[in-house]
Amino acid sequence: MSVAFVTTGGVAAIINTLSSLAKKGIRGKILVSSYLSFTQPDALRRLMQFKNIDLRIAVEGSFHSKGYLFQSGPLYNLIIGSSNLTATALGVNKEWNLKVSLTPDSALFIGAHKEFQREFEDA
Repeated sequence: MSVAFVTTGGVAAIINTLSSLAKKGIRGKILVSSYLSFTQPDALRRLMQFKNIDLRIAVEGSFHSKGYLFQSGPLYNLIIGSSNLTATALGVNKEWNLKVSLTPDSALFIGAHKEFQREFEDA
């Protein structure tokens, strides 16, 4: 996940899924930003409780991306759009997001994964 903003309500909206993934030993990475100081420290603390999640904070520039990449068998689902990890973005706001399924050798997957990894390593 690569999102500019994370709130406690956003984490609460997916907490059961995160717990289920942790129990299954499924690992993940979440990249958030300090942009506009909107991300809530309590939300980060809740995410840090999950040992299967590698959490990083981008502090340089105006990092404002919203992308979610999930592996499902041999395919990847990439969701790119306007939804941050907040309760309003996930459940109330009118958000525009695009979901595409990709193979690991597709140009879109390679580009998105490479960009995420670069940003993640810099965070």
